[in-house]
Amino acid sequence: MNKTLLLLSLLGASFTLKAQDNVLDCSNGRYTDNVFESVTKTTDIIFGYNTTTDYSTQTTHDQTLKLDFYEPAGDPVEKRPLIILMFPGAFVQGQRSDLDQFCIALARKGYATATIDYRLVFNSPENQSIVFNNPIFLADEVIKASADLKAAIRFFKHDAATSNTYKIDPTKIVVGGGSAGAIAALHTAYTDDEAEFPLGALLYAPNGGFEGNTDFPAPNNLLPTYNASGIVAVLNIAGGIADTNLIDAHNPPVYSSQGDADEVVPYNFGVISYGGLNSTASLFGSHLIQTRANNIGLYNELYTIPGGGHESTLEPQHTFKIISDASAFLTPIVCGTLMPVTLTSFSVQSNNCLAVLRWQTATEKQSSHYDIESSADGVHFTKAAVVNSKNAGTGADYTFSVNGYTQPTWFRLKMVDQDGGFTFSSVQKFNPTCVASVQIYPNPAQAQATVSGLQRGMQVQMIDAAGRLLWSQKATNNTLHIPLTSFAKGLLMVQVKDTNGKVLTNSKLIRN
Repeated sequence: MNKTLLLLSLLGASFTLKAQDNVLDCSNGRYTDNVFESVTKTTDIIFGYNTTTDYSTQTTHDQTLKLDFYEPAGDPVEKRPLIILMFPGAFVQGQRSDLDQFCIALARKGYATATIDYRLVFNSPENQSIVFNNPIFLADEVIKASADLKAAIRFFKHDAATSNTYKIDPTKIVVGGGSAGAIAALHTAYTDDEAEFPLGALLYAPNGGFEGNTDFPAPNNLLPTYNASGIVAVLNIAGGIADTNLIDAHNPPVYSSQGDADEVVPYNFGVISYGGLNSTASLFGSHLIQTRANNIGLYNELYTIPGGGHESTLEPQHTFKIISDASAFLTPIVCGTLMPVTLTSFSVQSNNCLAVLRWQTATEKQSSHYDIESSADGVHFTKAAVVNSKNAGTGADYTFSVNGYTQPTWFRLKMVDQDGGFTFSSVQKFNPTCVASVQIYPNPAQAQATVSGLQRGMQVQMIDAAGRLLWSQKATNNTLHIPLTSFAKGLLMVQVKDTNGKVLTNSKLIRN
């Protein structure tokens, strides 16, 4: 067991935490913001043993299953929500470290996270072809991977009940992953019994039954004392499910993200493809998972990447948003504050130099107000405006405009309840589509000139014909007055810079 302290700058700075007791503390932005600077990673923790199958020879091979565990460094909390993630790789490749970035980022927000081994197709080209051309073998791989995930859940439940080494809350376990890992996690969370899974009656029995047979050898076995029930949410990144009817209203909520041009796992419905092989098995993708969840009233969210392929979720700008959105999605679940506001949409658009925020709620109960928060980097947020809640039981629509943002800016909603509790929306990026129209008058001028069309924070500078800086001041509103009596008569230059120091305009001014 190797333990290393990772000192990270990933996704911004931290907030200070005060000492906490065993009660889940969701204050100070925990579970949404980056409240920890560093993360402790423990590698190669064994959570079970099993065998993998060589389908070409029908022989089995022993496999030791391990996990890597991530936790906020110096965290005093004794019971934390746990997120278990499974790596992508079409059930034929991949490794735990592939999800290192996700686990670290979520641990910095206060979660305990883990990425686990699961059994892959036995390493040979013949086996890959056999599996992808036989829906029974592919379903068998999903059941094996699901059994390994269930063993990891049992491992953490046992630890919570005994030594509490990992300080997790066994009632707040989230599962998820990417691609094949997401497929395994979705089927683990949404299959309630053996008969419900397609081909389940045929495949569960040789794999140890519904809980699987990945375990420690006697007398240290965890079966049947512990099971894998009670998953509270699913993170589905470019995954799919064999049948959306597996998803019921009593099942855990799901956050999904996928490119709508995914060429490997269908965004809607179709066959799985990998490495030039088209499987004979079909899946329902993230869009139809959301459709099913909406139809049955299951809390869910889908971040679609327009035109995105299978790897688009791994592009930095999308990974950043997925982590941010998933954290905001999970916070009300793990903090027990899913109500009183159910947010169904939130967007930010540019209109004539204004940031226009629109959001819609499905329900509002004992809702106080919405703080509009802005950020120049997507990490550090400050309050920009307050909008009173309509507190409408059947939901409401909101539109609110803010100005003064001439550079790309991130916005989110802080949804505040009447008792002071709050949750956050996902983060939306605002890209301004206009440049302020700066005017200087009178021109020529004697004692004073006025600059209009400014935005808060812009820098106005006066430069002489020799290029020397004569005067500089930041704008606090849309106009600024320049005193001229101390300047020599003749040609002057008025330069306006945005909040990042980029020159927007250079205008001539005659002082007479």
